[in-house]
Amino acid sequence: MSAAAGAGNELGALFESLAAGAGDIAGPVAQRKMFGYPSAFVGGYLCFGLHENRLVLRLPRERRAGLLAAGAASEFTPRPGRTMTNFVAVEAPLSRDRGGLAALVAEAVAHAAALPPKPPRGR
Repeated sequence: MSAAAGAGNELGALFESLAAGAGDIAGPVAQRKMFGYPSAFVGGYLCFGLHENRLVLRLPRERRAGLLAAGAASEFTPRPGRTMTNFVAVEAPLSRDRGGLAALVAEAVAHAAALPPKPPRGR
């Protein structure tokens, strides 16, 4: 079963398509669920994924600010009062240009790959 299972057929297919191209950007991209939705990780960092009907992206501060100012994305708040400051959410990604989404995913993957290595979590 793919990581996108349960995310809606069309939205799950969009995630799979974006994830398939992401591995060419910065090496291996691991897929697993975050908040119950399919997500992609590079170096242990969440770089992009789905949440409800949104595409969530980890981007540099300047890029996030530009997308927010342009109204192209919103702050990512997975639960009321719990904004994830390093992320933005693109509403209704199925209605967006696939090339533009792929470019945002490429930025997110490159940004996550440039972060310092994340130490493994002890369990």
